Amino acid sequence: MLIVFAAVLVAVIGGYALMSLDGEGDAGMDVSGTDVTPPSSNDADMGHAEIVAEYGTQITVRAVPDTGMSFYGWFEDGTLISDRMIETFPKESVDSIEAVFSEGFTKSVEYDWEMPLFSSEGEPSGLTRHMTFSVYIWSGDYWTSVMDDGRLRHATYADPMPTFMLDDSSAVDQAVEYLDPLMDGLTNLQKATVLAYFVQDTISYMSDAEQYGVTEFWASAEETLYTGYGDCEDTATLLVNLGARLGLDVGFVAFESSTMGHMSAAVALEDGESAQGDAVFDVDGARYAYVETAIDNAHSGVGQLTPAYSISDGNWTHVVYDGSEYTGSATVPIGSGTVTGAPMIYGKAIPRT
Repeated sequence: MLIVFAAVLVAVIGGYALMSLDGEGDAGMDVSGTDVTPPSSNDADMGHAEIVAEYGTQITVRAVPDTGMSFYGWFEDGTLISDRMIETFPKESVDSIEAVFSEGFTKSVEYDWEMPLFSSEGEPSGLTRHMTFSVYIWSGDYWTSVMDDGRLRHATYADPMPTFMLDDSSAVDQAVEYLDPLMDGLTNLQKATVLAYFVQDTISYMSDAEQYGVTEFWASAEETLYTGYGDCEDTATLLVNLGARLGLDVGFVAFESSTMGHMSAAVALEDGESAQGDAVFDVDGARYAYVETAIDNAHSGVGQLTPAYSISDGNWTHVVYDGSEYTGSATVPIGSGTVTGAPMIYGKAIPRT
């Protein structure tokens, strides 16, 4: 995945803040025992940087825009080195790093991905075609969205699964407009394969702790496209959001093991279609095939499930899109599956070899 962005400074955005991280001036968070000064800000009236953790010779810092402002990126000697809200740097370099804030900008993100090609029999041929996709997102939409307390952000489990994170944002509209022509003439299985490759390639895995500084943070499709990173429920949300808009019969699948939970998606197959793996299940007369989303540098075919889980131990939430709203059915077990709630923390899938 390649991410490139450009910014155009514009008028001040309406008031908003970053979750509960607002602060005054350039003072950082109080980390016991630290003798490191947080990175400076280009304008103390726009935002500041704060220290959130120290690990040996490394220090983790967080950018905190003030109300109405956006974080542009971390700069060193005038060069952009990262646009992540939370970033880790060597302690020795902190004095030369600056957090740059602005009154708002449009971010252009370009993604590289591989579109699967199909054989004359309609099966994935193993060959791909290199593709690029660009999305333009107003920074004010992102920063306003991530602080929205009206959404359940920090759950380890919800019933129904994160249907409440689905929306028709500008970024989703752009992705649907791009993908829709690529789906012409394809079967459900082929469409699901194209969509799986798109999500697997465009979004790199990153835990919520690394990206948002909390154990769990459920992100919308637009937020995930803005950063280019997400964990399993974030990438599942992106696939289900796009799949529903593209006319696929989709939903969420979740699992729970003794060590970690996992979330992804499933897509309905047409009569006579066979998935590439054995991770299939039947609900209400329809046959669904599992679709993995949270893997890096690999492609997982439709119906392929990591060995850590069994489809019979999963849980399913069906999603219906009526052209304006997304509705999630009550989460139901697939086979003997149960999800108890609090113990589940979502993580990364290990692709089947």
